[in-house]
Amino acid sequence: MRTKINLLILLSIFLYNVQAQNDSSESNYLVKTNMLYALTGTINASIECKISDNVSTEFSASLNPWDYGSWTMRHFLFQPEIRYWLKQTYDHAFIGAHLIYAGYNFAGLKLPFGIYGGYDLSEYRYEGNFWGFGISTGYQWHFNKSWGMEASFGIGYTYWNYDKFQINSERLRSQGVFLGHERGGLISLTKIGLSLVYRINNN
Repeated sequence: MRTKINLLILLSIFLYNVQAQNDSSESNYLVKTNMLYALTGTINASIECKISDNVSTEFSASLNPWDYGSWTMRHFLFQPEIRYWLKQTYDHAFIGAHLIYAGYNFAGLKLPFGIYGGYDLSEYRYEGNFWGFGISTGYQWHFNKSWGMEASFGIGYTYWNYDKFQINSERLRSQGVFLGHERGGLISLTKIGLSLVYRINNN
């Protein structure tokens, strides 16, 4: 796990240094928060840096430390991404590639449509971490010089490593009957967002 975190940090430093080599007078930065995550009580923020006329990098992080009565989706998540803009940076549509790493403690939820391999969170608790990579697409539009919105969606491969527990509503987070350690990978949703965007101009 420590190796994976170090690799993500090194990638982030590399992408930042690439961005820093550009003319700062032409650099723009976006600060964003994903409102879909916020609706679940997840604290989240992203910063996006312009590299060139068609390329940018985004660094996003989120944290949910809460329990919600009979269910929990506690986690932290880090996701760096590089984007290619079809028109120009921060304008209309983009395609991207990202890495993802998260630690989590999920229980008490019933996920629809069998997503994430049909994990039954209503009867079991899963505590562990996952990492992976994916591709994404999205669209960004601006209301004025400073404010805008972004919609994004991504899929990819994730590798899960976790302990599994039998639970009930009264012994949800820290207890439960230990059923074993499991691991495995799957193709899944790796990104979804509807974000409020604030542009920082330094021209």
